[in-house]
Amino acid sequence: MDANNIGNTDVVIRVWRTKVLNVFLTITVFVSIPALATVIIKAVTTPGMFALAISLSVALLILIGLAVLRRISFLIRVNGLLLIGYTAGIMNLLGMGFIGSGSFYLITVPVIALILLGKRAGFITSVISSLLSVTTAILVNHNIISVDASTRTPWMSLTTLIMFLTIMMTLLILFYRLQERLVSQERLIRTELVHTQTLLEEQNISLEQKIKERTDELLQSNKIQIALFKITEAASASRDMQEFYTHVHRIVGELMYAKNLFIALYDDATGLLSFPYFVDEKDQAFPTQPLENFHGMTSYVIRTGNPIEHGWDQYNQLVTNQEVTLYI
Repeated sequence: MDANNIGNTDVVIRVWRTKVLNVFLTITVFVSIPALATVIIKAVTTPGMFALAISLSVALLILIGLAVLRRISFLIRVNGLLLIGYTAGIMNLLGMGFIGSGSFYLITVPVIALILLGKRAGFITSVISSLLSVTTAILVNHNIISVDASTRTPWMSLTTLIMFLTIMMTLLILFYRLQERLVSQERLIRTELVHTQTLLEEQNISLEQKIKERTDELLQSNKIQIALFKITEAASASRDMQEFYTHVHRIVGELMYAKNLFIALYDDATGLLSFPYFVDEKDQAFPTQPLENFHGMTSYVIRTGNPIEHGWDQYNQLVTNQEVTLYI
């Protein structure tokens, strides 16, 4: 089956019905042979059964043709099968009434029509079988059809019973396998849907997180751009450096917590480190002195040019590595 058609119920059922028809015709041909043989044997000693034997023989030949010629249209094969079933049933009813196997045919044909053609065909054939049954009962009641139980031997009953039992069980087994297949496909589809839904939810969460991170980055970048613009304005508006540093302190405080802030300047020519601006809630400003006297985070940044992260993790790591000994 085409992969694109998997999951299409109509296609699945159509393919399944074709398979059922092929299997059913093949099995029916084989199980009909013993039943026909008993009728032919009985017809040898009972001339009144010649017509029935000939009719059933012709029906079997047509049945073999339908089983072998699989390129014939599906509808033609199915309708031919139903016609053979009704023909055999009517011949049995005319010959032996309800004592023979005619009633089995009337029951089996609607079941075949239902499975191979659908509900409407099953309903129509059920009505036809009911009308044939009523007609047979009326004919038997008015002695138009003579019922002779002696024409039916135990072997005829046995082979007929086995034939219809095999036919019905074949149909039911194939139908049960279709149900299993459809249920398995439904479970597989549900599992795939749940998996897909889970992936979509995970992707949505990841996308939302990325959008949030990107939005935060843009907001922070925007704040930094605004801060740089304010610093530029403060540089031109300030009357002296202290006023400028004060403006810088205020602007940095808009970006992060900055109650304590100092500005350190390093003179590469003299090697001196000075603090032109120093605001701290506890400590006093450090005097200008050589850089080598400082062993804290300030000197680390100046020596290495590496940035430092907010918090204690990096500081503790640097202390452990003996890269800093003071926190300034």
